[in-house]
Amino acid sequence: MSEVVMKGTREKNYGLGNPFSNFIPHARFLFGSEVEAYLFDAVKKWTDLWAYEGESADPAARAQNAAKVAQLKQWFHEQASTGVKELFAPYLAFEKWRS
Repeated sequence: MSEVVMKGTREKNYGLGNPFSNFIPHARFLFGSEVEAYLFDAVKKWTDLWAYEGESADPAARAQNAAKVAQLKQWFHEQASTGVKELFAPYLAFEKWRS
């Protein structure tokens, strides 16, 4: 999430993929459907942002989609700041493990 905020979607080459898809099967197995759905949402948003960033050479398209790009980047920023922590906190809390 942080990498998307800092570098966008174009700096690192994922080929035809994105940074989240390979984790979806593992997420379902380890964490359940909530995390799986979250990653599917992240894939959709990343792909949308990737498409908008690809239009950066066209000033008209860039201006037309500026609000959408800002909204997507804000979502990734919120996820990097608090969303991921809140989502995974129940799975990573060690208080229950103490004897």
